[in-house]
Amino acid sequence: DAGFSPSSVTIKQGQTVRFVNNSSSQEMWPASAVHPTHSVYPQKSGSDCLGSSFDACKGLKPSESWSFTFNSVGEWRYHDHMHPSKTGTVVVTQ
Repeated sequence: DAGFSPSSVTIKQGQTVRFVNNSSSQEMWPASAVHPTHSVYPQKSGSDCLGSSFDACKGLKPSESWSFTFNSVGEWRYHDHMHPSKTGTVVVTQ
């Protein structure tokens, strides 16, 4: 309910992060920064709902999850599209 926990993780290139909604009642929508365009993460495809592939494209109800594989090295900020003040960072190393 208070936001992403942990708010920062470090992973290796090609690893997957699973976002799980452990909230008691709120939906959450993990997406690349910057709100509302979601265009910071550079991976894009024709099926993206907004500006990047790093976007769940919908709200996740409590106990639902969404996973994303990070193929680009860098420090990638993200937010909850439904509650934009809730943010986090995925650091991807080689």
